[in-house]
Amino acid sequence: MYNKNKDIILVYNGEIYNFKELKEDLIKKGHTFKTKTDSEVIVHGYEEYGIIVREALYRKLPKFIRTSLGKLAKHSLPFHSRDFLIRNGLDVEDYYIGHAYIFDDDEVIKILKEEYRHSKTIKEITKPYFDKVKDQDEVTKMQYLDMHLWLPNDILLKADKMTMAHSLELRVPFLDKEVMNLASKIPTKYKISHNMTKYIFRKTANKVLPDEWAKRPKIGFPVPFFQWIKEEKYYKQINKVFSEDYVKQFFDQEAILKLLEEHYTNKKNNARKIYTIYAFLLWYQVYFIDNK
Repeated sequence: MYNKNKDIILVYNGEIYNFKELKEDLIKKGHTFKTKTDSEVIVHGYEEYGIIVREALYRKLPKFIRTSLGKLAKHSLPFHSRDFLIRNGLDVEDYYIGHAYIFDDDEVIKILKEEYRHSKTIKEITKPYFDKVKDQDEVTKMQYLDMHLWLPNDILLKADKMTMAHSLELRVPFLDKEVMNLASKIPTKYKISHNMTKYIFRKTANKVLPDEWAKRPKIGFPVPFFQWIKEEKYYKQINKVFSEDYVKQFFDQEAILKLLEEHYTNKKNNARKIYTIYAFLLWYQVYFIDNK
C-alpha cells in the first residue's frame, strides 16, 4: 500500500481495531482515503505526524498488537526499526528513562567489574516518579520524568549555566512559577500536533516571529563527538585512556575497547557510550590520580 506520492510504502498484516476513530481524525486534517481498509490509517498517519511523533501514532494501536510485534522483533535478527518495535511494545514505565539513557542493565553488567554491578536498576530509579503520574497519558509521564531527572541533573546543570555565563538566557525564563503553572494544564494534543513538537508554543511564537523561526526544527547544542572518535587522532587519545591500568578497577577493559573499535570501524554508533566512559575516566584521573 502506498500514499498519494508513493514515497511511503506499507507492508502490513494485522487488524487495527480502533482504525475508524483514527481515520475520522485524519480526514478532519485533510487526508483522503482510497480504501476502506484499516491499514491505510498507518500510511496517512505517518504523513500527518511524521518521524518526530511516529511513536505517538504507533502507540495508538491496541497494546496486544504492539506487544506481539515487539516480542517477535526481540527474538529476530537485527533489521531496520527493530528497536522501535521492541520499545513500543512495552509500557512507557518499562523502557523510558529519557535522554539520560545510555546503557541498558545488561550492557552495564558486561562492562562493569563485579563490585560495581549492584547499584539501582533503571526501573528502580524511575519508578518513584512514574508512580506519581500513573493515571496520566504517556507524554505527560515522560515529561514528568525529564523534569525531575534530566532537567535538574543535566540541561540546567550544564547548558543553562554555560549560556548564562555568556549573558544568554536559555531555559530558566520558562521555569517561572506562573509559566509552569499554565504549562502544566496544557493538554497533550497541543504539545505534539500537526507534525511538530511544542505545537502551542510555536503557534504563540508565530504571532511575532516569522515562519522560518517559529516552525524550524529543534536544534540543540551537541558537539560532533560522533565524528571526532572516527578521527585517528582522537581515537588513539581515547584508546590510550581506556588502556590505562587504573581503568581495570572499574571496567572490563576488553569490553570498552571493543565499544571504541566498533565505532571507529563504523560497525556501530557507540558515541554516547564511549563519551560517558571517557568523561568518567578523565574526571577520576584529574581528581584522584593527578591530585595525589
